Amino acid sequence: FAGSGVASNTLQLNNLNLKPERAKSYEVGLEANFMDRRIGFDISYYNTQTEDQITPVPISFATGRATKLLNAGTIENKGIEVSLNLNPIRSEDFNWNMNINWARNRSEVLELTDGIDNLQLASLQGGVSINAAPGQPYGAIRGRDYVYDDNGNRIVNDGGYYQRSATSNEIIGNIQPDWTGGVSNTFQY
Repeated sequence: FAGSGVASNTLQLNNLNLKPERAKSYEVGLEANFMDRRIGFDISYYNTQTEDQITPVPISFATGRATKLLNAGTIENKGIEVSLNLNPIRSEDFNWNMNINWARNRSEVLELTDGIDNLQLASLQGGVSINAAPGQPYGAIRGRDYVYDDNGNRIVNDGGYYQRSATSNEIIGNIQPDWTGGVSNTFQY
């Protein structure tokens, strides 16, 4: 760059002993159509366990690296997907098809590799982090929570601000949505 040579080492330590990730899954469902395909639905339930997930895990900078690739753990995802298909208008000149879908996924970190109790996936401002820990959903958000009274109301301090907990390692949320959904319309003329 600008007449000078530039070189650097990668900050990730590779691992020659990695095993391939393996996923075991099953899915059951039902699909049906009625009234000459004017109304239909599709519903399914799935369960997937992914073992030996390949993940960069933080290591000491004294090694000259920041992360090492490891088979870090096992995650389970299970959920339900529902889809409704409608054909409200069907004629020779015009056709309207509508699809409404809804899905809910729940994940859980079943285990992490030996010696790791919590895998920090991201560290964000304000002491907030995104984590993977056994028994918790993948993407658990940790940070400082509010202090609550016996009725579940947030306590306000003398300065007029909500009182915060002393530790910043409490689970305060999850990166995964409660549900997803959508509506699509197709018009043909």
